[in-house]
Amino acid sequence: MNLIRTLLLSALTVPSWLAAQAQFDPDAPMYESTLSELAGVLGQSHAIHVICNGQKDQYWRDYMWVLLELEASEPGPRRNSLVEAFNAGYTGEQARFSFCNQPAQIELSELTKRGRELADNLSALNTPQD
Repeated sequence: MNLIRTLLLSALTVPSWLAAQAQFDPDAPMYESTLSELAGVLGQSHAIHVICNGQKDQYWRDYMWVLLELEASEPGPRRNSLVEAFNAGYTGEQARFSFCNQPAQIELSELTKRGRELADNLSALNTPQD
């Protein structure tokens, strides 16, 4: 369950000069939109995992719970927005893929890469300036 935290705090592939210029503001539109997109990607990934592995596969949903715990542990607009993004991503992928096939697997691979990029961006935005 600490994987998202690790991803957000230690997976720094963004150039260091960009991270040094970033100012952390958890309410900034860029931070909010990145969080929302990450939640959507998690929902999309969860849908494909469920299609390929069955309803018992909660791998990506567990990541979403960690994201909510870290970024929106209390009820409110941010939490609602993240849950809506996750659900929209899930519903969208369910509509695209009705069974597990090679295109679904390729999409999952692309989603995983995008999720990593978004987590890296959040980590960079969360890095204090010197």
